[in-house]
Amino acid sequence: MKRVRLLLALVVAFTGSVACGTRIDAKKDSVAAIRRTEGEPRGIAYEKVAADGTITRVDLLVSDDYRYKAQVSVDGQPALDVVVRDDALAVRVLDVDAAADAVGEAVAAATSGGGAVVATVPELSEESGTEADPDSTATPSTAVAAPTPEVIQALETRNWVTDPTGAPELFSATAGKVLEEGEGGIIAPVLEALRSLQATENALQQAASVNRFNEENPNYDPRVDTFPKPASGSDVLRFDLFPPALPSPNQSLGSAQDSLPDNQHFRRMAVYIDNGRVSHVLETIEINPRLLDDIEGRYDIDLPLEDEPRAARMAVDELNAQRVAAGLDPIDAGTVTLEVLDIDGTEAILLPTEGATGNLKGLVQVKSADRSSAVPLAQP
Repeated sequence: MKRVRLLLALVVAFTGSVACGTRIDAKKDSVAAIRRTEGEPRGIAYEKVAADGTITRVDLLVSDDYRYKAQVSVDGQPALDVVVRDDALAVRVLDVDAAADAVGEAVAAATSGGGAVVATVPELSEESGTEADPDSTATPSTAVAAPTPEVIQALETRNWVTDPTGAPELFSATAGKVLEEGEGGIIAPVLEALRSLQATENALQQAASVNRFNEENPNYDPRVDTFPKPASGSDVLRFDLFPPALPSPNQSLGSAQDSLPDNQHFRRMAVYIDNGRVSHVLETIEINPRLLDDIEGRYDIDLPLEDEPRAARMAVDELNAQRVAAGLDPIDAGTVTLEVLDIDGTEAILLPTEGATGNLKGLVQVKSADRSSAVPLAQP
């Protein structure tokens, strides 16, 4: 009998260790699923709802890392078509009104330097292949020719424009930094959707913890959970990300980057995995009501705590004012929905045969002086 009890105890201990291992490996398993998904042809339905209610949707078909096509819609109205095949980029504006600000601001940025724009991607050292030292005397960036009047006219008249060498750089040492800063000109929403799985992995790495969905988790807050729960008996797994603690200005090293909260501190995210691959990602960046009292005291912001929705809006506005004053991007409050769709990978990604040929680099590699308007299609 003692031997039976010992065996039972070992079984229970082993089962518990497996369960704990599942929790401990939640981040690892999620990252593995993301990378499997990224390695296959896929469709992506990417929708972003900004704090002002603007809805930007990108329907994207990815054959591989160098061949993809997309349509961008703003508030339900198709606004832009984009095709990338190897080195070539083709763009067509579908809704001039929806895309007017995007084209106009990109052109203004492109032409502000006397007919050329300074590219956002720093040059790499020819000797080392590393990013040039920004404090050195070497030129940290290159001039990109402004788009010609013919290119602008073609875009404004809903015609395709193809640039044989205009495909955006996605894999350089600096490409990630460029896109994280909200740059990319008129095709920025497409690049954001294209890198959405990588952004999900980045969020996993920033999270304080990643756990399989469990309503008993002490970090789980049913008041703010708006994400669907996996159906009973379903093969779909849901993994929840929990944000890190708010930074303390009193304990910072004097850097605004370290002392002010950003997206990661207010992120709620659920990653759904079906048969080892990502099927959905849902993200909301908002201030959890239970953080309001802490924010008020920690950052010296007077908030009407009796009115939680209003207090949350005021907290975002004040924190954003502090971040912008410190030269940082504002908190990107809103929601993101990512759906990964199965495709067979046989559909050809072909460049348009009609339209104009010209330089699009000045509309893609631009950096707006106003950081808040760097992605005008997503934030018209």
